[in-house]
Amino acid sequence: MPLYPPWVAIGIKTLYYLDGGAEMDTKKKDTRLSIRIDPELKKAGQEVAKNMGFDLTTAVTMFITKMVKSHELPFTPTSLPIETLRALEETDHPETRKHYKTPKDMWEDMNV
Repeated sequence: MPLYPPWVAIGIKTLYYLDGGAEMDTKKKDTRLSIRIDPELKKAGQEVAKNMGFDLTTAVTMFITKMVKSHELPFTPTSLPIETLRALEETDHPETRKHYKTPKDMWEDMNV
């Protein structure tokens, strides 16, 4: 079983198929992209990409290709803390909310 996803072909030419077959030859590198990034984040990204069968340059190129094709980011950015996001999601599922008989019960549950 290959270490990389089936949509990545490793060889003389790297092809990737995003949303129906966009083909790209990674040997056509006319422009250099320079970014500043935390060294630990870069190293972690390189490891993840390596485990998937490609390098970080290919991963970034795939990200930009997807963004250009769809005219949006391939994920939903948020500026809210994860705790807030979880609380908002909880509002979609009222059955999971805690209920208290008295305010005192609530304060005790919160250790206040």
